[in-house]
Amino acid sequence: MNARVRIFIASLFALFVLASTTVLFARPGAGQSYSGSSNSSYSNSSSSSSNSSSSYGFGNSNSSPGNEEALGALIGLAMEYPALSVPLLCGFLVFLLLKHRNEHIAQGWYSSGALKKRMHRASAEMDVARFRSHSQNAMRAKLEHLRRYDADFSLIIFEDFLDALYREAHLARGRGELENLSPFLSEAARQRLAKFPKAGVDSVLVGALRFVQIEDLNVDSRPIRVSVEFESNYSEEQADSAETTTYYARERWVLQRQKTARSRAPERARVLDCPNCGAPTDRVVNRKCGYCNETVTTGEHDWLVTEVVSLEREQRPPALTSDVQERGTDLPTIIDPQSEARFEALYRRDPELSWSSFQARVELIFGELQGAWSAQNLEPARAFLSDNLYESWQYWVAAYKRAALRNTTENARVVQIIAARVSRDKYYDAITVRVFATGLDYTVDAKGKLVTGSRKKERAYSEYWTLIRGRSAKGPPKSDLTCPNCGGPLQINMSGVCEHCQVKVTAGDFDWVLSRVEQDESY
Repeated sequence: MNARVRIFIASLFALFVLASTTVLFARPGAGQSYSGSSNSSYSNSSSSSSNSSSSYGFGNSNSSPGNEEALGALIGLAMEYPALSVPLLCGFLVFLLLKHRNEHIAQGWYSSGALKKRMHRASAEMDVARFRSHSQNAMRAKLEHLRRYDADFSLIIFEDFLDALYREAHLARGRGELENLSPFLSEAARQRLAKFPKAGVDSVLVGALRFVQIEDLNVDSRPIRVSVEFESNYSEEQADSAETTTYYARERWVLQRQKTARSRAPERARVLDCPNCGAPTDRVVNRKCGYCNETVTTGEHDWLVTEVVSLEREQRPPALTSDVQERGTDLPTIIDPQSEARFEALYRRDPELSWSSFQARVELIFGELQGAWSAQNLEPARAFLSDNLYESWQYWVAAYKRAALRNTTENARVVQIIAARVSRDKYYDAITVRVFATGLDYTVDAKGKLVTGSRKKERAYSEYWTLIRGRSAKGPPKSDLTCPNCGGPLQINMSGVCEHCQVKVTAGDFDWVLSRVEQDESY
């Protein structure tokens, strides 16, 4: 085939794909943007359940399967018989473009300038998202290989530990107590954190955590080194005034650990105690713990931060009223190729765990979260949130209250759930799904006046949700409002403890709980 004809066909196909997407906007509700703009996204063309490749919901979220199949057939004919099929292909594409043009003409979407900008933007977003998602999937899979040396290693616990260490490090530098974290922060890391302005730190929220590089994983004689990039919000109270300033920060931390070290158990994931004996760290002197007399500042027993690099830090309040265009909307769901087989393994171990029952659990959690969020009272949803995620949501509820605003979602509902990743370790099973949803989403002030969003036009979006459950737990996921341990009415206090049986139920020991929410471009 003539090269020009091939390029022409490819260009028309790319134009068709771009034309089949919709213009989307930011969602200021759950899954807030810590960086100043909302990154959640959803494509209406992705909501067809026929995109699923199996009964477990694994598949991609590409749009319009029927049109794509027809277009693929035409392209195949064009390759073999260009003189006959190219005119037919062009006519088919023109028909589709006119159809979509009629749907969007009111928005002026098809002006030549807007179309060019959209084509460039979609291409750039696809490249960045593909790189990030492939990188994170590869990094997570690579980190799991650490279990070859340390059978106790859990990626879920490691991420909880990183979140807790980041938060406590910034709180400690605000109090001038970085020395207490010497078992986890090297002298170089403490000196770098101490260079931040002298101010009290409060309300530290880790919005995103990405693994950037893993070194020496397979070299037995060297410690493993992991580079992590954090995006966060935190508030600082200036020493010379009572004013509080909110910052957006992006930092890269490098941690190392000897392969002979043993990972923390779940109950110690967020407790920064002596890595050797578990005692408080306030008596670590000259690198040794005053309780067990063991050297604990070398990474011999636990992770040690060796470098802290500030990549970005600027005054930026939480984006409570922004209404910006969303990013990552048209990207397909990122699916780990091993996920379907791993889910089947879960099913064989626990036949009562069906995909439909798991979906019902996700939908129950979604509904409870929407109601709790709109009421600015997370108590009804506490049973479904891990401690880490609960703290993050509390941050946003408090931020809205301080601003005398209320973000409300009405008629919020799940449109589709696609399984993206399944992982298992010594302590947990974890399932990541992409949740597509829609509903009214708007923000009002104290007098009920509309500030942003719409009371009439629904907003569609998607997010990646990771749910975890203890390895020993079995049985169908609960889809009603009862305690997963005692079966009594669901009354859970803010510590995650059932008021009837006095057992903590938010650690995933009895049923699936939501552990992480990631926006499309961050996943």
